[in-house]
This record gives sequence, structure tokens and C-alpha cells, in this order.
Amino acid sequence: MKERLDVGAIDRRMAIGGGFAAAVGLTVPRMQVRSRVITQRGVAGGGLVQFAEGEARFSLFASRMTTEDDGAESQPIFLGRVRWEDGSVGVTLESVRITNYENLGLAVGEGRRVEGVVDAGDAGEQPFLLEVMFDLPESQPDQVTFRVGAAIEGDATPGTDAGYTYAAEGDVVGDVTDADFAVDLETGDVTEPEPE
Repeated sequence: MKERLDVGAIDRRMAIGGGFAAAVGLTVPRMQVRSRVITQRGVAGGGLVQFAEGEARFSLFASRMTTEDDGAESQPIFLGRVRWEDGSVGVTLESVRITNYENLGLAVGEGRRVEGVVDAGDAGEQPFLLEVMFDLPESQPDQVTFRVGAAIEGDATPGTDAGYTYAAEGDVVGDVTDADFAVDLETGDVTEPEPE
């Protein structure tokens, strides 16, 4: 049985995703809106990333949303936004769509993977993969890995024709947190979603 979150936990998560959930209700097909429970699993955060070659500023919100009706879960809908500014090489990358969001299931701390497509200026749209590790033991800062274009290994996101490549990995001076919650549309109850 689901437990109701305390007010502090709801406020933190609702500050990140509450407006999002309301806005998404406008875009979800009518059949899904009638569902009883909407589950949003997401990550949000940002700050400064420090790495050997320089530093970059980033902001991140990514989410996978599903609906549940009579025990059947819908296919996921991926939403979000990634912005990355690396002044040391004059690169600004901003997402145009999110194609995947997943929990990395780390043994220690939390890890999330976000995939999609960014606008890379003159190089056009390029695939990206961003991974964040957070809620690590006190002595370890949050960490982020960001790869774009040809820097991505495998074919998890659409391929690139232009040969564009960008990669950075470093410690985060800022904050990354999960934004997971479930909303019962009939009662308005906000709870922790069932484990993945």
C-alpha cells in the first residue's frame, strides 16, 4: 500500500514538477486524462560543471510519465529540457526533444540517463547522452557526463551525419535531485510511485 508523503517532501517535489504535471494534462490525449493515476519519474538540477579542460553551466529537467488505468500502465511519454553552455570553447547546446529517460539503478547513490537531440548551432540537430550521479556519500560531489554527436557510443539515439562531437565529464557545483511522484487524479493524493 502506498504511503502518503509528508508535506516537506511534497513541497520539494511539487516545486520542481507540480506546474509540469498541470501543463502536461493539457497535452495528454483525452483517453489518458481519464486515467486514475499519473506517475512522473524525473530528475532536475543544474549548476557549474568543472572538468580538466574548463567548466560549463548546465540546467536539466527530464521526465518519464505514464498513466495507469485499471492496473494497466501506458507507454512512457518523455519530456524535459537540457541546456549546456561551455564558454571555454564557445558552445551552447539546448535540447529540442527528449527520447529516453531512465534510472541507472546504482548500488550507491542515484544515477539517471537522459537521451535526446540538441540544437548544435551550425552543426544542426545532434544526438546527446547525459548521465548524472547524485546523492552520493558526503565526500563525493554530484557528477555529470555529457556527450554529443559522434562522441556517443552505440545507437541508442538517432545517428549523426555531420561528424560533430562534444564531450565533457566532471563534478557538479550545484544540485541535482530526483522528482518522482504519483498523482491520483480522483483524490488528488500525491505519493511515492511504486519502485521501478
